[in-house]
Amino acid sequence: MKTFLTAALVAAAGFVAAPAIADDDTIFGCSKHYAQIEIENQGFDVVDLTEWGDYIVATVVGEDGRQSFRYFNQETRKLVR
Repeated sequence: MKTFLTAALVAAAGFVAAPAIADDDTIFGCSKHYAQIEIENQGFDVVDLTEWGDYIVATVVGEDGRQSFRYFNQETRKLVR
């Protein structure tokens, strides 16, 4: 009985956590992976993407190995600043 109860609790916790995990896979309603590929195709080494206002903020690694932020238009994925 304890095993069944433990398994049920673990399954329930998974269902509760699933929406939070799924939200991390999109950026402005699009696949984060797809957006990252589009930005990388412009020559950037992308480590992470986040939403900030109307922009996609990419954490990128420069040629010197330092990380910095680059801002992209959410629709065109073009560099803004």
